[in-house]
Amino acid sequence: TSAQQSQYLIEIAMDYENLCGEALSSNYGRTDVFDQHLTLRLATAVVNRSEQISDAIATKEHTFWFEERVEEGSDGSGAAALPVAEIATMAVEDGNGNLEGAVQIRTVLDHPELEDLVFPAQKLPEPRSGSFRVWLKNVYRNSRGFEIGTQNSSLLAVTMKHQSAKWKDLAMGYISDIITMVHEFIVDLLHVVCPIKRVRAGIMSLLIYPLMEKY
Repeated sequence: TSAQQSQYLIEIAMDYENLCGEALSSNYGRTDVFDQHLTLRLATAVVNRSEQISDAIATKEHTFWFEERVEEGSDGSGAAALPVAEIATMAVEDGNGNLEGAVQIRTVLDHPELEDLVFPAQKLPEPRSGSFRVWLKNVYRNSRGFEIGTQNSSLLAVTMKHQSAKWKDLAMGYISDIITMVHEFIVDLLHVVCPIKRVRAGIMSLLIYPLMEKY
């Protein structure tokens, strides 16, 4: 009957809400569901992914090393101030054509429903070896104005722009991973609370377009 159908849907909604609350609160011990479906540990996954991007920005994803890392046989002359567009796409390859020390901006596989929405996976190279001081000196010389006895107030902004040239791609990869994690959480949790495929497909068909707009 319609009353039974309504009650069934209400029970699905209540189970979904309860498990969602447990997942967001990291209360994984109250049910075996979180051991059987690791994608439902959403809070933990997001925290771990946030730490990854934080570490990448702090340690690798700037344009030049802040320390002196001049390669053998190099005089640091390669540390000239490059256009930001060139910095964002430059790469150092090893003998096999792979990026040396590359950082993968995506760590989560695309969900089939999101392939046309999320940022594609790609690798970003490590910071360039060479003299940071030489590079900074070149940036300074290319940013000087008519100031006397002082430095151009925009120098910090210019150096930050160069050093953070790869951050946009890194951030887009991070956001795409979070979107994928959230979508997989929604789909997998719906599988848990609604085992009947036909009903689950009907619910998902109502959710998919609003979800895509939010993503």
